[in-house]
Amino acid sequence: MKEYKSVGKGTIIRTIVLLIAIANQVVACLGATSFASASWYQVLSVIVTAATALWTAWQNNDWTYFARIGTGVLDALQDGKITVDEVKAILDKHNKE
Repeated sequence: MKEYKSVGKGTIIRTIVLLIAIANQVVACLGATSFASASWYQVLSVIVTAATALWTAWQNNDWTYFARIGTGVLDALQDGKITVDEVKAILDKHNKE
């Protein structure tokens, strides 16, 4: 059975890349670059930051335990390991309690 206790590597990597892009954006905005033409660097930095932010937001970043469980249920549904009726039965049982 899949372990759901820790955050996935992809989530951590995307977050680190985003933080690096944001830090780079701050450096570019403050003009702390050694490039002769800093304007192209600022434009490139904005593009990289925006692309990284979109990539990070698009991916499923399961930070909480319950989010990871939900992804596991979705994966099991997609793999045919459980059926929609089984999930509905579990939810119905939970909602009656």
